[in-house]
Amino acid sequence: MTNSALKILLVEDGDDDAILLGMALEDTGIIAECRRAKSGRQGIQLARGWMPDIVILDIGLPDRDGFDVLGELRSCPELTETNVIILSGCDSVQRIERGFSEGAKAYLGKPVTSERLFEVIRILMTESACNGRKSGFLDVLLADDDESDEYFVREALAEAKSCVALSVVRDGREALRILKACD
Repeated sequence: MTNSALKILLVEDGDDDAILLGMALEDTGIIAECRRAKSGRQGIQLARGWMPDIVILDIGLPDRDGFDVLGELRSCPELTETNVIILSGCDSVQRIERGFSEGAKAYLGKPVTSERLFEVIRILMTESACNGRKSGFLDVLLADDDESDEYFVREALAEAKSCVALSVVRDGREALRILKACD
């Protein structure tokens, strides 16, 4: 992927949760370059060096509390505007309030559905575009019965300067039905 693709950093120590989140992200159709850190320390290092657009942050990390990681991310001048989504198995009101008060942009409970993840990422990237940090969020509908064409379209969109969500249908009638439903 090029530097213009959406960059998502997952800070999650649990392999199963990381796999499920990866599948949910893939199901959204969002074209992104993703990296994973298994600890808070590694997450901070990756964030500083890679400058992701979104950090999806687990609270229960082995080496330090996710809220501490969030605080350190917010203390880095180059990361103060990075969208941080807290991902936690505990969604008590106190934890949610703490997450938002310490600078998280969203708080998702585990397990997260692809629909909810898509909705949150779309909102965050639209807000970022309005603030001039990205060139916008683009929905693309591809109607093509050739899977190899889909690969080339995904590659081309990954080089775009927009955040892209790609929906693929294999039938022209289905594409027309979707487009008519959007009116």
